[in-house]
Amino acid sequence: MFGCLDGYQQRDYLEGAARRYCLPLVDIGMDVAMITEQSYAVAGQMIMTRPGGPCLRCLGFITPERLAREENRYGDAGINSQVVWTNGTLASLAVGAFVKLVSPWFPAQETYAWLELDGNAQTVAPSRQPHYAPPFETCPHRGGRDGLGDPFFSISDLRNSAQKP
Repeated sequence: MFGCLDGYQQRDYLEGAARRYCLPLVDIGMDVAMITEQSYAVAGQMIMTRPGGPCLRCLGFITPERLAREENRYGDAGINSQVVWTNGTLASLAVGAFVKLVSPWFPAQETYAWLELDGNAQTVAPSRQPHYAPPFETCPHRGGRDGLGDPFFSISDLRNSAQKP
């Protein structure tokens, strides 16, 4: 599942849906922050999470503080869409993460990936931000491996099992 949402709360909901259906989530986002009256910092990230691995909360990307702050702020560029050249780069990084998941070219051993884009310097690097540190063997935010959804769940199966004595 690909996510290109503007809010942390929406990302949290989307990741819950991805985990429910046992899908990896590849999410991109960017922001513009005012440095001085005449200059801005343009930055973004591509984060891929997989069921059974750390979620966006485990990684420290979605935090209660960010969710609370989001209510009152939407970047220094305002509420208008921030469609700039960085989105093309982030989209390419998302496609690369997807290709790593589905092609035989790469071992699919990563439980997550987090790349950061510095739009001002025009560089991409692995993030040094993840707060995920293995005391977690399973994600405490999404129910762990046993809490993952069943992608083949069917209401009719549930009805049929309830009707059996």
